Amino acid sequence: MRRPLLVVLLVIAMLPAAAQRPWSEYDVRQRERIAGARNTPDLVRRAVDSLEVMSPAERAELWDVVTSPTGDRQLASLYLYLYETLRPANGTAAEDDIAMLRSYPAYFLEHWSDELHRYDVYNYAYALARHNVTEGTHGDTNGVLRKVARRRYARRYGAVVAALSGGVDIAESSLRLSSTLFADATEPEITERMPRAITAAEYSAVRGSVEPISAARVLGDDDLLSHIAAECIAWDGCYNVAIDHNLGRRVTIVRSVSTTSTSITIIDAEGNHHTLPERVYLLPGGALYAISLDRESRAEYVVAGRFVDGVLNVSSTAVVGDGVLRGAKCTDAGLYLHIEDRGSRYYVITI
Repeated sequence: MRRPLLVVLLVIAMLPAAAQRPWSEYDVRQRERIAGARNTPDLVRRAVDSLEVMSPAERAELWDVVTSPTGDRQLASLYLYLYETLRPANGTAAEDDIAMLRSYPAYFLEHWSDELHRYDVYNYAYALARHNVTEGTHGDTNGVLRKVARRRYARRYGAVVAALSGGVDIAESSLRLSSTLFADATEPEITERMPRAITAAEYSAVRGSVEPISAARVLGDDDLLSHIAAECIAWDGCYNVAIDHNLGRRVTIVRSVSTTSTSITIIDAEGNHHTLPERVYLLPGGALYAISLDRESRAEYVVAGRFVDGVLNVSSTAVVGDGVLRGAKCTDAGLYLHIEDRGSRYYVITI
């Protein structure tokens, strides 16, 4: 008998832990019985029917109750329901998120696997990342991530586990960059009213050799990046990603996306913050051009500058007139533009 028993125990050990039953799966009579049970705190009992009219003080007290461990699985279902109802989405409850994930990993993984709740995992990933940045420690977060990545969970909830872990990494990178950035929304001083005009033939003869700088991954590349970026924009104001360059370790280039704009921030070797329009051309010799466009792709102005020993010196800012940017080519000789507004105009800007 010992051998069959051993096999049964091994099979049980390999199965994923049973997920906590969601409150929504209990019928009305079962909910009434659980809420009315002797071991259900009075505050929790009242919250079932009157949560929306509870005072802030009562809600704070209720939060302390539902985030406390309970050995009653049916009462735990009610606690989890109230927790998710009360939980702020801005990441400020990260410590309690970690505690709840540690206590009910199977519940959350199963919950996030449901189509109706699959986006929740991105918000929890943002919260955990925020905790890492604000608290300056990864210990608690890493412990939870290791727990949900155990084989018994990973086999069944692999995609959800990967979204949580990968989402924390993406959000943390953005939040750390955000904490170091000083974004200056002031438009640069105009030093030239118009760049030098050229002919259509001259523009056509140019072969562009430099592409705008960009991040290795941009929004739209994959769902995880897009969803985590949306969380960062919603609660931190923007999503930030570092851009690779060859200007040395003392220079940082960051692309920031908000609900209204996209910009490039350059922190040069002297710690100066330069906020530039999204379309930036960086030449191997250190020259830089940035084109400002509005939402309708109408060109507004061009910033020109050069890096010297890691320090960016802006040499000029030129207005290019009111018109839609139809083309831009960048070479070692300068930046060439095709502007259209009741006819075509062509310009070249050099440093």
